[in-house]
Amino acid sequence: MKLDLRGRQPLVVVVEDDELTGELLGGFLESMGARISLFDQPADFLTAMAGTSSRPDIFIFDLTLPGTPAYQLIRHVKSHPFLRLVPVLVLTARDDADGKAAALEAGADEYMHKPFTSLDLYLRLRALLRLKELHEGMEEIDHVLQTLVTIVEAKDAYTKGHSLRVAELGRALGRQLNLPEEDIEILYRAGLLHDIGKIIVDTGCLNKPGPLTPQERQVICQHPEVGACILSQMDRTKPLVPLVGNHHERLDGSGYPAGKKAADIPFFARILSVADVYDALTSDRPYRPALPRERALAIIGEEVDKGWWDPEAYRLLVKVLGG
Repeated sequence: MKLDLRGRQPLVVVVEDDELTGELLGGFLESMGARISLFDQPADFLTAMAGTSSRPDIFIFDLTLPGTPAYQLIRHVKSHPFLRLVPVLVLTARDDADGKAAALEAGADEYMHKPFTSLDLYLRLRALLRLKELHEGMEEIDHVLQTLVTIVEAKDAYTKGHSLRVAELGRALGRQLNLPEEDIEILYRAGLLHDIGKIIVDTGCLNKPGPLTPQERQVICQHPEVGACILSQMDRTKPLVPLVGNHHERLDGSGYPAGKKAADIPFFARILSVADVYDALTSDRPYRPALPRERALAIIGEEVDKGWWDPEAYRLLVKVLGG
């Protein structure tokens, strides 16, 4: 029974103040081929983590520790940007539902009772390593996507920070609606990636101060469709496709790329649309300076009356911005 993480020995960090349990864990982990870092004091563990440049693969915490509760250690690592994706296994001799609930609420990924066997430990750790591989794969995808966003914004001198601002506004609109966290995350990520399809657009076209030619406009109008195509290739980003692909559609059918009408445009895409338009109006562009908040909201209101944008999404925008 050997533990393996992408062809290497995993590093397991243990915080256990009971000497016998620490020795038992150490023996089990060594027999599984893991590298071990053992602490018997929470304070020593926190000091070591503050100065580490290598990320562990799994944490194992005893639930009852001297001085610092295990819940505090769990919250510390789960809130740390470098350590938050490392799975946490909690060991305890206690057998009460409240203790388990508190550990899981703090962010623990697994919970195991003492005494335990080598097989018990192996099965739990193998499952946690698979979880870590999944998280790392998602993190790598996010890095690739963020790189694409950076490339797009580097091509367009006037839209630096636009994607992040739209994402933050989308998140605020979702919270105003009291949406579930997973839906708020979809709005945020769709805002961050909504212009990723502009990677196909020439820099000169993006920064052109005058009117676009019909050919240039045709290329620009393809970017929602291209972005949706890019995001549709990965399971992690498939929920964003309807938002990104439709964020330039208008309720009256005058939008692009498909000229869809109201019934075919998802509500989350309508929310993203008003967030995108608002930030575009309040940012400097090659053909005009940024507009003040009140004027931007007034313009969007006029466009709502034309039948372009969703009235409910607009009312939500006004409420969030305090207009």
